[in-house]
Amino acid sequence: MSYSSRLFIVTLGGCLVGAWILPLTQRHETYAQHANRNQEDTGSDAEIVRDRASLRSIFEEAIKIYRDEKAAADQSDQRKEEREERNSTAQIGSTDWAQRSFWVSFAQLPIGALTLWFLLKTFRETKRTADAGIKAANAAEAGVELASDTARRQLRAYLSIEITGFHFNRDPNRTLVCIANFRIRNDGQTPAYDVRTNVDFCISEQPLIRDLGRPRDNILRYENTISPNRFQEASGTKAISIDQQKLLPGQKLYFIGLILYKDAFGSDQETWFCGYIDQSELIMDSSPGPKTIPITFRWAERHNKTT
Repeated sequence: MSYSSRLFIVTLGGCLVGAWILPLTQRHETYAQHANRNQEDTGSDAEIVRDRASLRSIFEEAIKIYRDEKAAADQSDQRKEEREERNSTAQIGSTDWAQRSFWVSFAQLPIGALTLWFLLKTFRETKRTADAGIKAANAAEAGVELASDTARRQLRAYLSIEITGFHFNRDPNRTLVCIANFRIRNDGQTPAYDVRTNVDFCISEQPLIRDLGRPRDNILRYENTISPNRFQEASGTKAISIDQQKLLPGQKLYFIGLILYKDAFGSDQETWFCGYIDQSELIMDSSPGPKTIPITFRWAERHNKTT
């Protein structure tokens, strides 16, 4: 209880006690005294009236103070109750929102899991489709390359060799001059360009157990073009000195050649040919006197190929 409330209660109690005791005292005065003092009591009655008016004003002021204090206290209590009610409502709303959020989140878990599964499945399907597309593209590219390579092989130029004869002569120093005549034929469907020929004569074992050396390039290079189903005459010559004409048992005189050319697609191609003279011992015989020797040319086991 506040100080103003206690003051109001004490003042009110004093006023009530005074108002009750004073009239009672006055009624118990003897009648005689009252009659004798009638003149004197007239002034006292006026004072009593003034005191009562003063007490009433004090009482009214105390009541006013009490009402003001009570109104202020009630207003404060009302604000406190409203504040507590708002806090309670906010707490209830917050708790309710938290519960709803929890249940909403809990309900979204299966949806999230389903969405993740769908995304993973979509990714796998997309990857599988992309891999299949890549494989199909690679297969198509390989098919195009194979078709292009097949078309090139079918259309390109192919050069072959036909031996037409040999001539072997000796000069005064008994040097053996070997001459080979041959025909280059284009068996393909497109021309052969920049055709050039390198040939050589050499001595080696028969059958060949190792590859012969690559013929050296001719100093004079004649680059020709051979059309399809056409041929070109060619020849090759080599002089073998007397000290290199010795044949060991099982050796033969070989004629080896290499034809270089370009096909219609700009690719470099080669045709190898190689064979030996079956009568090599008679050809290498350096004894004097004319000789008539039949020549038999046989293809060797190696160096007969084309690219």
